[in-house]
Amino acid sequence: MSEITFVTLHAQPYDIEARGFYFKTLEEYKEKAAKNFNSYGGIVEEYEFQFIDGEGSQELLDHLSLEDFFEIVETWKTEKVEKIDLLAEAVGWHHIGNTPDDIEDKLDSMIVFSSSHNKDDLGMEVMAEYDSELYARLEGVSHLFDFERWLDEFMTGNSASVIYKDGKHYYIELPE
Repeated sequence: MSEITFVTLHAQPYDIEARGFYFKTLEEYKEKAAKNFNSYGGIVEEYEFQFIDGEGSQELLDHLSLEDFFEIVETWKTEKVEKIDLLAEAVGWHHIGNTPDDIEDKLDSMIVFSSSHNKDDLGMEVMAEYDSELYARLEGVSHLFDFERWLDEFMTGNSASVIYKDGKHYYIELPE
């Protein structure tokens, strides 16, 4: 069962003679859209969807169909949904795909390290994982080592990115 409790979206009609509406589920959207008419009595055909609150993001909503967006936010765990934006920022939406299956495949192969302190601490975590021998030799003198520079050099030639988001540094790698 999902840990996600809610999402609030707004359907903004492209028709300037129609009113938009808020909704929390795909079923609620379909019900309200079927009853939404413009001031001339015509059915409203197209909407722009706006992310208001809850799980997910505007970027996720923009890159998926409404059905796929709700599949993800209603069935995936919160941590997994949050990783989607990290992945998109690291490699771009064009490398992720447009379906929940495409996104899940990328997330399953993604390697992530994070540090709430600084990029130097993040470099230390990555080195401990990828070059444990060097990391062990630095024991006791690690405060003298420039882990941030090591991380930058380590990433050269790798399909990895370091991004800063919500007060944390993230190292993100996708195997080729």
